Amino acid sequence: MHAEAAPAPDVAVDVVVRSPVLQRASTDQEDLMPHKRWNRLAVPAFAVSLGAVALALFTTSTIVVIAALVVALVLAGISIRQIRWREERGKGFAIAALMIAVIAAIVTAMVTAVVGFV
Repeated sequence: MHAEAAPAPDVAVDVVVRSPVLQRASTDQEDLMPHKRWNRLAVPAFAVSLGAVALALFTTSTIVVIAALVVALVLAGISIRQIRWREERGKGFAIAALMIAVIAAIVTAMVTAVVGFV
């Protein structure tokens, strides 16, 4: 025959979880990784390289385009060097600025060779 189980007494049970994953999620820990600063020249180098491309597309002055490309190349080169030495952020912007400026300089040189200075 079936014996009926006696109802459990109302007892509060405290459960302590000792999992490091749950403890890490529940407590507010400090961020142990140091925050890297942004390089101050990376984003302006990117903006100048895009501006040089815009100048090349919408103006007829070859000298202005070449000057903007030189500024973009110098800023990108300096920012990449600073990022390596100082371990800063912004390497993607600096490399993109350098690539855009180099490609624009090559295209400008080819167009200048064919058409001449304008």
